[in-house]
Amino acid sequence: MALTKEVSEQLVSILQDYVNLDYDQLVKIGKECFNTVVNNLLNVFDQDGAYISVLALISSSIIADGELTEKEMQFLTDVSGLDKDTIINKVYPLGTHEQAKKIANTICDCDIRELADDAFTLAICLLAVDESITRTEYEYIAELLDK
Repeated sequence: MALTKEVSEQLVSILQDYVNLDYDQLVKIGKECFNTVVNNLLNVFDQDGAYISVLALISSSIIADGELTEKEMQFLTDVSGLDKDTIINKVYPLGTHEQAKKIANTICDCDIRELADDAFTLAICLLAVDESITRTEYEYIAELLDK
């Protein structure tokens, strides 16, 4: 099911609002969302499962446009506390797997509203950190929203 024109226009406006935030604001929001998502996932998974699930969400967001930029890398290290090697070698490859996309969709579509909202916001912050949202990234967010 495609987004209605009204919802699509609202989404574009919301994405632009995030793009207009400065880096520190995005990191602050991202950290809050990351912690909320992990804490909610700990109610369902063990610690490793919770982290793998949120990292799958992050990795599927990273690959939405096919590249991991320096700004995205810095954002991820600032938000998650992971080092660059871990992100490149363990997180980024998760996004290339269909399972990661399914996990991201499941998280954003779950019945725990706070978890879904914060997961969605975390994905938007990651994409907005480059100070623009590409068409491909918009389509990724629209797909998450449409679930």
